[in-house]
Amino acid sequence: MSEQHRLEMRHGAHLLLAKVDPNDPASPATWSRYQEILPHIYDAELTDCTDLWARQLVINLFRFLYHWGDHEGALSLAERAAKVWTADREQRLVRGEELVEDPPLLELKASEQVAFFYWVVGRYDEAAKVAKQTLDRYTDAIGSTREETLGAQLTYALILKARGDFSEARRRNGEIYVNARGLFGDDDPVTLVAAHEFIVALLLTGEYAEAHELAEKTYSRRVEIFGFDNVDTIGTQVLLVLARRELGDYPLAKIEMERIAERAEQLYGSDSVGTLRRRYYQSVSCRKDGDHDSALELSSEALRRFRIRYGNSHPNAMACALGHSIDLRHARMFAEARKLGEEVYNLYRENLGENHPHTLSAQLDLGVTLRLGGDPASARVVDEKALTGLSAKVGEDHPHTIVCGINLASDLFALDRVEEAVALDADLFDRARRVLGEDHPTTLAVQLNRSLDLRAVGQTDEANALYEDVLTRYRLVLGENHPGAESASRGVRADCDIDPMPL
Repeated sequence: MSEQHRLEMRHGAHLLLAKVDPNDPASPATWSRYQEILPHIYDAELTDCTDLWARQLVINLFRFLYHWGDHEGALSLAERAAKVWTADREQRLVRGEELVEDPPLLELKASEQVAFFYWVVGRYDEAAKVAKQTLDRYTDAIGSTREETLGAQLTYALILKARGDFSEARRRNGEIYVNARGLFGDDDPVTLVAAHEFIVALLLTGEYAEAHELAEKTYSRRVEIFGFDNVDTIGTQVLLVLARRELGDYPLAKIEMERIAERAEQLYGSDSVGTLRRRYYQSVSCRKDGDHDSALELSSEALRRFRIRYGNSHPNAMACALGHSIDLRHARMFAEARKLGEEVYNLYRENLGENHPHTLSAQLDLGVTLRLGGDPASARVVDEKALTGLSAKVGEDHPHTIVCGINLASDLFALDRVEEAVALDADLFDRARRVLGEDHPTTLAVQLNRSLDLRAVGQTDEANALYEDVLTRYRLVLGENHPGAESASRGVRADCDIDPMPL
């Protein structure tokens, strides 16, 4: 073929490929079609095509790769598309030719997805740079009120969460949600995405009741509009169950998360990132509900598959490893729990930074393992640092800060610094009741510990009254057979874990 003939035939191939685009990359029902198309895009150099339908196919292909679980592949294709399309536009401007698209919305969408995929694989500095550049370009090109710009704003808010600035992310996500409702209405897909991201922010700031209320509304709307098996519907359902879990409804959270995980496996397969993530959440729900054997089995298998597919430093793999280290501790495998806990703490430090709330949560969980493994002195040092960091990053009244204080008080008690434990638990008991309510499991934990503190310093009457009350509440809230209730009946101090919320 002559070069011109070759280019014409290649363009014909581009158009043929674009014609068979199902245009629904999030749906597992279309994945086999995208898998058929994918090998051709490289041989046919589809990213070089200037046809808008062909460019939309490229965007759908890297979105398919993301949902399918090939995150590095999605990033690589998105980077190539953004680079080629930007270069094409710049060359046309220099030559004074007509632009393929003005404003270049598909080019900007590719750039926005590059930022998102950087975030997905944990390359947060690069994600921040690209997200800010893309948001500025969207604003300059089409203004701040278009749905495309709101999408770029949501992507930038993800970066704030990755940096650990939860309060600022909550503020921005709240503003985006309000703006979307005003511009597009409650049922518009853009508004529902904004609502979903606002729920994530509320979970990160510890506002579980508010997150639960919005998650219920958003989930119901997504069911009505997209159906039960839509990937976004299931994503919001997961947040709803996480909110219920953090509000202390462990039995229902366990049942619902098991159903979600089973449905995800039916839809996406056992090795998909969506299924593995939900199996990890299921393991946490089992642990919270006292089913430690199932939790250990689930987190072990999920972690094994996460690491095979994504490596140790992938954000999902790190969260699962942290959960598995806690499950190992509950199984009294302290050496293994400490080894994995130290490993995942170091991974969080390397990937998120020393003072990120998730890093501090991993530090706190390691501290509990150290104390229960026989080293309360080291645990106290670790937990004091975590408490200082969490107080500064998320505030003294954040549930995770309260949990950290509970464990530090137990460190002090184990070191015979009982008066310090008494004072700390008194403050924590007041805060837990105010922030979480009298019947929340975290509040029950600190009430139990406070009763044991008071008994140790001879304040028997108050200690007994608190103890009898908390035993009754444990049985009502968790059930008589829950390990927490059984330990409380034996007068064993309660320990608390932190499982970081998804970013």
